[in-house]
Amino acid sequence: MIEDKCILIKNVYYMLSYAFQYLKQSQYQNLQPEDFENIYELLSEILIRGITQQLKQGLYREYIPVSDDIPTVRGRISIDNSIKLKLQQKQKLHCDFDELSENNIFNQILKSISLILLPKIKNDKKKKIHYLMSYFQNVEQIHPYSIHWNRLKYQRSNKNYEMLINICHFIVDGLLLSTDDGNYKIANFIDEERMHALFEKFVLQYYRSTRPELHAAPAGIPWAVQSTGDTLEYLPAMITDITLRDAKNNKTLIIDTKYYGETMQKQYDKATYHSNNMYQLLSYIKNKEVEVGGKVGGILLYAKTQEVVVPNQEFELLGNYYSLKTLDLNQDFEAIKNTLDNIALNYFC
Repeated sequence: MIEDKCILIKNVYYMLSYAFQYLKQSQYQNLQPEDFENIYELLSEILIRGITQQLKQGLYREYIPVSDDIPTVRGRISIDNSIKLKLQQKQKLHCDFDELSENNIFNQILKSISLILLPKIKNDKKKKIHYLMSYFQNVEQIHPYSIHWNRLKYQRSNKNYEMLINICHFIVDGLLLSTDDGNYKIANFIDEERMHALFEKFVLQYYRSTRPELHAAPAGIPWAVQSTGDTLEYLPAMITDITLRDAKNNKTLIIDTKYYGETMQKQYDKATYHSNNMYQLLSYIKNKEVEVGGKVGGILLYAKTQEVVVPNQEFELLGNYYSLKTLDLNQDFEAIKNTLDNIALNYFC
């Protein structure tokens, strides 16, 4: 289980499966998430299967700049350095050229993150990773915190890497901790911020997969203000986590996902809903209503904690449907699906 919210390992896998659609490919079909004792075993198995498949297709290679002393001309000759070689009576030229290489950022990430998992997994998986890494001998290791994830570009030749790199990103953001000496270690549970991102992406992709007619997507909402001058310049952007829209019947549902250690706030020793969350969602609803008209509602969807009192209520607020719901990620996945299905069914029917 995931320590902070007691989430079943199999449910983390199912969430990953929706968040990263490549996990539905054939090499992952017989993966049984119940067989894994912890999250590291699961993530390492996903990497093992993905890297194995990639090796069958061949590691991605790209041109990298090389500067070397070589016996024949290749690329651009460095005159100054070549003169020095001549003075040393070496029959070589110093050339700068591009070389097609496996030692690129994508393979460096796969190698570095796979090796980071070794201390947390069983011997059978350690052996598999060591075997796979024998094909990465020409690939350098890099420090995980030096990776600029938002600069990675995917194209036709490296598209198969995208899911594996996303898994590596998930590991770095959610499981790595810096130590006082500047090194890193694996945490005992997934970072709350990273689980929030996974929870949000899972719900989004679930509705995209099961209810395509609702066009699930994050959506920007313009402020319904009448203004002159530069007032709008300073207003914060309003972007929903998930917006479901039935254009035919002019119905819109805004879902704001939340993954907190505590789903309720305390005021004078009394448990109440998080006020900032409620204000934010209400602002989304009212401004969206002005933009599109029709019926607009909203849901604050919380991942369930171990608190006694958790959000679970729906009502009408200022003429709009407003709901606070809790999704228990520690139940059977069919029950999770039923909860999400009922949210859409009850609102759009």
